Amino acid sequence: MALECNIVAIKINKDCDNIYCKNLDHTTYFLNNRCIEDENGEIIINKDYHNIYPQNISISAIVGMNGSGKSALLEIIYRIINNFSCLLERDLPRSASERLCFVKKLYADLYYVINEELYCISCIDENVKLLKKKNNYELLNLYVSPNNSPNQKYASYKEKDIINYTQHLFYTIVTNYSIQSYICTDYRKEPTFQILSDGKSNISRRDIWLSSLFHKNDGYITPIVLNPYRDMNGNIDVQKEFRLTVNRLVSILYYFKNRKEDFIEGYELEKIEYEYDSEYVTDKYIRDNGNASNIIRKKLWNFNYTVLNRPNCYASIILEKLGYKNLIIPHSNKSKEIACAYLVYKILSIASKYPSYEEYKKIGNIYKYDEHVNNYNSLKNLVNKIRDDKSHITTKVRQTIAFLDASKKSNPYWTNKRFNLDTYFQNIYENVDHTKIEDIMEKLPPPFFTPHIFLRKKDSGKIIEIERMSAGERQFIYMFSTYIYHIFNLLSIQDPNRVQYKNFILVFDEVEICFHPEYQRTFIENLTSTLNRTGLSSICSLNIIIATHSPFILSDIPKSNILYLKNGRNVSDEIMTNTFGANINDILKDSFFLENGFIGEFAKKKILSLVGFLKHKSKDDSNNVEWTKESAKEFIDNQISDNIIQENLIILYKSKYEKDSNNT
Repeated sequence: MALECNIVAIKINKDCDNIYCKNLDHTTYFLNNRCIEDENGEIIINKDYHNIYPQNISISAIVGMNGSGKSALLEIIYRIINNFSCLLERDLPRSASERLCFVKKLYADLYYVINEELYCISCIDENVKLLKKKNNYELLNLYVSPNNSPNQKYASYKEKDIINYTQHLFYTIVTNYSIQSYICTDYRKEPTFQILSDGKSNISRRDIWLSSLFHKNDGYITPIVLNPYRDMNGNIDVQKEFRLTVNRLVSILYYFKNRKEDFIEGYELEKIEYEYDSEYVTDKYIRDNGNASNIIRKKLWNFNYTVLNRPNCYASIILEKLGYKNLIIPHSNKSKEIACAYLVYKILSIASKYPSYEEYKKIGNIYKYDEHVNNYNSLKNLVNKIRDDKSHITTKVRQTIAFLDASKKSNPYWTNKRFNLDTYFQNIYENVDHTKIEDIMEKLPPPFFTPHIFLRKKDSGKIIEIERMSAGERQFIYMFSTYIYHIFNLLSIQDPNRVQYKNFILVFDEVEICFHPEYQRTFIENLTSTLNRTGLSSICSLNIIIATHSPFILSDIPKSNILYLKNGRNVSDEIMTNTFGANINDILKDSFFLENGFIGEFAKKKILSLVGFLKHKSKDDSNNVEWTKESAKEFIDNQISDNIIQENLIILYKSKYEKDSNNT
């Protein structure tokens, strides 16, 4: 079935604060020709539009020199999504997640197409509208303050109301690995505030909209996620990102191996080994308690069979409800003990962190795992809800339950050592559907086992661990696995009482960082084929937006799908070259505004200096500090690689030293 989601235009209105516009004009920027302006200046769907990419996938690009406005335009998209979400979700409980910050003085419209219907999210300072452009039908009209809304009140939307609007929306996944991007403190001068149910809260210098997006931790309710995660100062925890990537990659690599295909060009999966991490759960308890002295390690290790003598404590009730009351005995397998400890931690942690479990937040406190339970039925209901929840939130719980269920039948002592993933599947599960990534994800070892991925280089046969790969290769798989992971998580949400997204915007900002030209040349093909092979493109719509400086990437995108920016101005109509399949030099000249040529500036100045020297007719070189007759000849013969430049320099050389031309 053909699906479509496509961001087509961003309109920056005249009242929009320059702090957001930077050097952008107050005009409409079209990302592609899916929509056009009619004779009245209205944006309408282009009936002649043709998508050249695989079904359900569309690709657009934003191009321009540094400072041209690419990032500014993308950030306006993020602010629009942020403000819309901020008002729509204002009444949802967010006790464990950071409340979004609303951006003031934003006057901009975001136009997008979903399945042949044109929509617009319009930000008019403290008023945000969702419009269906056919007959300008108003789906939503949201206000910050009840004093500004019709009839002195604002509409209140519960989660069941929000779900009704997801068919008109999309989820945005962004990656940008530039070290100078998305530093939250750079946005501290923007006028923002948090919104409570009755209107604005006090404005604080700490209210930074970008920071609230990074820290929202809301189980994908707000329809945008920024990757990689950064702290307030823009720092990325590289080690944490690596651990996340390895865990995300396991199911993807295993899936491709069983299809006899390669996920990473030039490599094939050799094996995946897991190692028991004795500190994983202990560190979780200590971190979430915030005080290491609150948890005595011996007590934590032994609490499973200690608390069985206290049948009304949190841990005992959770384990009993899950069917593991009699599983743990002293001196048994350590991985079983830690599995029970992890289940107690994870169930209480879910209750404390996720808005969809807000009703259980009062019991979601891991301080109390060994304390007396005041509300027995509420705790049982929490466990039941988590067992019934099949979304990404509870994946690790299900993995741990599967491990413990298998442990009831036999005691897997081998899991205390390093083991192969194939061995695990054979011992724990009767069947694993290797044709589905989601099934592999579901049945991986619990998180207190650490994966180690080994790849074989096809050209040499050498086996290496993934952390020994080059920076560019790792960047490539980090990025691809991030999108696949988030999309599968979002698709895992099947609960009718939770928001479900089927339309995705994938933003690749500064995509070519660390990439060799060959990786850039094959990027679009690898991206589209990967999305096809994972099956994602058959079940959802994927709109890819790429901000790039790479001519190799542009050669796989038609001109009609490229927005060209120059000093904030849209100059798309001035570009002559049709980029698709075009010569790289032509793309560089026309698409990247290289008016000063294609050679390095140092080499250019050196050659121009020599030209000036050779054009000076005097043969007395004694006053020239850079060139002599001999050094000029040596430079022309041995340093210039371009034949045309070299031939013209030889002509100038002979003209200057014509009496000596027979000797040269």
